[in-house]
Amino acid sequence: MHRFLLPSLLALSVTATTSLVSLPALAQTTLPPPPPPQATATTRTATATPSYDDSTTSSIDPVGWSVAALLGFGANNGVGFGLGARGGYTLDNHVYIGGTLLDHFGSGLNILLLGGEGGYDFVAGPVMIRAYAGIGFAIASISGVSETVPNGLGGTTTVSSPSVSTTNFAFWPGCVVTYTFPQNDKFFVGGDARIYILDDFNTFALYGFGGMHF
Repeated sequence: MHRFLLPSLLALSVTATTSLVSLPALAQTTLPPPPPPQATATTRTATATPSYDDSTTSSIDPVGWSVAALLGFGANNGVGFGLGARGGYTLDNHVYIGGTLLDHFGSGLNILLLGGEGGYDFVAGPVMIRAYAGIGFAIASISGVSETVPNGLGGTTTVSSPSVSTTNFAFWPGCVVTYTFPQNDKFFVGGDARIYILDDFNTFALYGFGGMHF
């Protein structure tokens, strides 16, 4: 039995020795690099960035010439529908210098207003607010009135009063609000409120207008 066991042990020892000798060689063998990681498809959600139009927020420069057509009415004292025009120049310091011509058609009363104006412009974006005052003349024309009255003889007589025209000194403080279109800053619209102070009566007037810058 020992005779068969000894050769087997010798063979097992040789096999183990061979394995130990081959381990360093296997350790020095360069292993192939690992495969690169696969790109993972990522989906990004595009975030919409709001766009802003600077033209709607930037201030309009009022410096230069401007003209406008006015349409409005007087609130009392027989001053009715009126129309006219305004023109002037705004300086670099926002001081406005100009003039206006307006004609009101009341019930038997016509008032023509002519004078100069001066004011100051406050600008906020496309909106301009002007506090101003005007001074000039008001030419009032009162149409003659005809009426029929009994003449005491069983008949009637037509009595006519003559037309009267007077020229009065006029003063009018007021306020203008103007909106200039950002898409085309040459054009604007707005409103005008003023009080006419004349020698013999006062009246409040409102106007709407449209015009352009030069």
